[in-house]
Amino acid sequence: MRQMQRGSYLQTLFIGANMTRYGGRNVVAVSSLFRTAAKIDVVHVGGDTLGVTMEYALKMQGLSVSERKQLLTEMKTLDGNLLNRSAYLLPKALFHKAGLSIVNAVGGNPSATDLRVLTSADYASTRNPVAGIALVPDSGVMLRKLLDHKVEEQRNSSAQQLVGQVMGGRPYWAVQFNRGLDGVAIDSIAQQLCASPSAEARELALCCSARVARRTMTSSRD
Repeated sequence: MRQMQRGSYLQTLFIGANMTRYGGRNVVAVSSLFRTAAKIDVVHVGGDTLGVTMEYALKMQGLSVSERKQLLTEMKTLDGNLLNRSAYLLPKALFHKAGLSIVNAVGGNPSATDLRVLTSADYASTRNPVAGIALVPDSGVMLRKLLDHKVEEQRNSSAQQLVGQVMGGRPYWAVQFNRGLDGVAIDSIAQQLCASPSAEARELALCCSARVARRTMTSSRD
């Protein structure tokens, strides 16, 4: 989500946080922009955006129960549809002086309210099929085109060396997954990757934090 202003932009979230000391940006609380007199263009850029409740989104920020309740109460006074819409999806009506609303390559399962926001946007696309909305590749495809050189710079990082050691120098695909995924979901991901024609003679590294699990693709087909 960005406020476009002569080529600059603001990154926003539910709560503000200055992340510059960690190499990030000074993230602005999005609610602080709702009543500003400046013209606001809102750009949603990928991510599992649709169908996420505000309660769950706030929990993911690491807030305590009391902090979540307080922030939820404050935001409900600014947004009457908050409980019926994805927390990450911001309709133009929230902003005093709304400019363009662009929702690009978002994923997830939209609620009925989410669909209304998508259809009212100046441009909307999703990375998984949604009736009436343009279907486009995941933003990861664009990120590779724009930032592949930064990935290459990490070729000799400690994390890369760890995976290389586990794989014994053989070609592999590395897939990072959420710690909360169960074994059935991980097996399903592995089977889909192994079914790819280009998976021949490769191995699959399933990574979660510091853990690396190796799986031979050819044997996974059996």
